[in-house]
Amino acid sequence: MEALTSYHDLCKEIEVLELRAEGLEEEAKLIQRKLNPAPVVKLVASYSGMPGAGMSYTPLDKLWKRMAELQTELQDIYDILELKCEYKMRMEKRMHELEGLEYRVAYLRDVERMPLAQIAKELKYSYEWIRKISARVKRMRTSA
Repeated sequence: MEALTSYHDLCKEIEVLELRAEGLEEEAKLIQRKLNPAPVVKLVASYSGMPGAGMSYTPLDKLWKRMAELQTELQDIYDILELKCEYKMRMEKRMHELEGLEYRVAYLRDVERMPLAQIAKELKYSYEWIRKISARVKRMRTSA
């Protein structure tokens, strides 16, 4: 069952990387808006008497530097994601080829998301026997 645990860990790593990429993309959009600002008309009185009081500006050189860092980090994450997704597909293929009944039941139940009745029909065992095997095999916790 170590194969299923490793597979589960790999799926979680992929989820975390996808979340990280999503966060970096959102940050890049915010920086892009700061680099190409829409005209802003503020009809607000300030206590200092100076126009634009209360607004903060980030120097363009800092914004460009951060944007370049984001793009480099995003490209690294995309490269790693591509590799991990390839490993995931290879693991799924190998797990599908496992011979033991426990492995087959766990794979079909946790990876393929088949109901026990369908597993019993596919493997040509009784539903009761597959249910007992399934109860013996630790369930893989996945959210994907």
